[in-house]
Amino acid sequence: MADPNTYSTGTELAKLFDAAAVPDRSAIVELAEILKLAEPRQCAGWDEGVRLKWESGLQKFAEKASLKTLDEAEFKLADMMMEAGLDGVMFRNLYAALVKQKFPDWENPDGLVDCLGIHKESEALDKISKRLDVLRVTKKGAFCYTPAFGVGVVDSIDEISGQVRVAFVRRQATGKKADGLNKAERQTLGLRNFLDNLMVVDIDSDVHNWMAKKSRPEKTDLKSLTELMNSHITSARPALLNPGRALLVPGVMTEAQFKVLTSGAPAKQGGDAQAGGAVNTMSWDQSRSLLELNERLKLITTIDEASKPDIANVTNIFDYGASRDDMVLLFATALASLEHMLPAGLKPEFDKTVALLAEKKAVVWENDELFIEASDKLAGKLVIPWFAVTKRAKGTDFLIDRTLKLPYRLWAGTEKNLTTEERAHLAEAVEAAMEGGDVTADAMFWLWKSDYEDLKMRYLTKSVLLFRTLQKDVKGNYLKAHRDLFKLMMNDEPFQRLIMNYGDEETVTEFIHCIKRMPLLEAGDRQSLEVKIIRLYPEYKHLVEERKVIHQRAALPRITSWRSLKLREMQLKNLVEEQIPANADALEHARSLGDLRENSEYKFAKEQQSLLGKMRREYESSLVDLRGTDFHDVEVTDTVVLGCAVTVKFSGGRTETYYVLGLLDTVPKRNMISFETPLGKLLIGRKLDERLEMPSGEHGQIIEISTLPKDMIDWFNEEPTLEEA
Repeated sequence: MADPNTYSTGTELAKLFDAAAVPDRSAIVELAEILKLAEPRQCAGWDEGVRLKWESGLQKFAEKASLKTLDEAEFKLADMMMEAGLDGVMFRNLYAALVKQKFPDWENPDGLVDCLGIHKESEALDKISKRLDVLRVTKKGAFCYTPAFGVGVVDSIDEISGQVRVAFVRRQATGKKADGLNKAERQTLGLRNFLDNLMVVDIDSDVHNWMAKKSRPEKTDLKSLTELMNSHITSARPALLNPGRALLVPGVMTEAQFKVLTSGAPAKQGGDAQAGGAVNTMSWDQSRSLLELNERLKLITTIDEASKPDIANVTNIFDYGASRDDMVLLFATALASLEHMLPAGLKPEFDKTVALLAEKKAVVWENDELFIEASDKLAGKLVIPWFAVTKRAKGTDFLIDRTLKLPYRLWAGTEKNLTTEERAHLAEAVEAAMEGGDVTADAMFWLWKSDYEDLKMRYLTKSVLLFRTLQKDVKGNYLKAHRDLFKLMMNDEPFQRLIMNYGDEETVTEFIHCIKRMPLLEAGDRQSLEVKIIRLYPEYKHLVEERKVIHQRAALPRITSWRSLKLREMQLKNLVEEQIPANADALEHARSLGDLRENSEYKFAKEQQSLLGKMRREYESSLVDLRGTDFHDVEVTDTVVLGCAVTVKFSGGRTETYYVLGLLDTVPKRNMISFETPLGKLLIGRKLDERLEMPSGEHGQIIEISTLPKDMIDWFNEEPTLEEA
């Protein structure tokens, strides 16, 4: 007879494992019973030796059972194995078969298995089991809940695409009695997202009937109601601390009625409507989701300290939304609104909430893109309080660092949250970005508007930096600063005088060079700027009007790497001494077979003869006057030459480094190209920072020209093998 310890102390387990693999029905039933009674239930809590014994012992059973329809005993054992968390490739194959039998009518069984993550080793089995529990109660018409959106109803389940459509109840926070469903906001969720994040109410339970207003709960204490409701709610997430308030208020009853239900206090006549109105107009702190919280906060302008709001409930809402990528704007808006409206007396408690969210690594502060997106979409009046919250949560340095990545219009929000000393740190951060060359038009425009004259003189006079910044592809709200900076360069005389360092010859020369050489300006803009330079500084007219000198490109020598030269010589030798004689023998043999008109061997040998002859001529021709080198003595400046490395940045942001080499040195997988290839011809003679159109049609810019790496030079001097050809 099995007991809670048999799984670890049983002396007959090895025999049972062998019998189950046969399969022996009685052994399978006994093993399922042992697992059912095991304490602890999860094998993660077992001694490692015991766990390994079970996992190795059941391998053969799992391998055989996964290939067929499970009978009742096998189904039960597989279910107990999955619940215990016994893991392995064969076990997961078995669990996939188990799931398909649990849901025999599912239209896309393989899609269901994939959605549950059964074949993904990174997905823990206990998490998969929880998904299965939620799936079991997910039916059309079932109530569901998530702190992000509140209460909803399962509208439909698309088994083919693996999507669940939910009608979330979106209540209008007005002064009217909130006893009806004002608006249904339908959302389509991926099945895995639904199973991982939503809590589903059993459609056959009393809780479902309460929410559907078919019956009402009896008066009880809060603890008993919580236990009862959580017993009928299935979720992969932790149980709700107060499911009654989350699911019943205000759709089923008002806040006042809920307090009566859970406290035993008598209901006052006529109190329902009044309480209902109060909840909707004032009780923002009783919201059940970030969406509802934001809607309620829109209707108030101040918060009375004497109202003693339930900050703990609000904290729970933020805690849930903190991890949701799709809730960052609601999260930021609600935090900023409370920062804006809360009185000083409530700020200490609110600060604890902010600290908790920072400690739990709210995704909006961990992901730069999400922080930028949320900040950029906030209402203008909320930017300053949002940055105030961010500063308290993550510190001044964090706020300054992220500001450098924001559109210029938001920088004022940061500055208003900084002390005079901290503003100097912002200037230092901009200076560091300028030094690194990774600067935005927004930062340059801020610097122009600032009072930091020394920084202006140091960095706005760097024409190459200015042109590179304006060449960057930007979109959205970043376009404004980009366009404004361009307009300053084209039309603003004070800005033009500054960027030319008030007539300094070296700075003006660099500016003219950028105008003529860097691919930023159209012909008309280029001519307009040149005219303005002459008007401001006529002494530099000779620099502006200098004619473009066309350099003739000299013929390149017939050289290749030592390795490629040796390889070609080996190829020619093999061709002459091995392949051509073998082909001659094949021809002779084919002739001996008789009628040449119907002789396929003869035809093939003749074709090979022609091909080998052509290859021989090509090999011999390629070796004429060909010299070997390892390129170690190549001097590299700002021009692409034979034997250098060229790094190109493409318009999409991708970078590639190409090695421009000799006639026989093309090795695509190493990005080694001959100077005779289309790309080689395009690159030779090009200058640093030049833009070009690649043979593929892509656009790029040369951002670095350097010598070949040492390991490549060493490789050129190594002996090749014919297998490389």
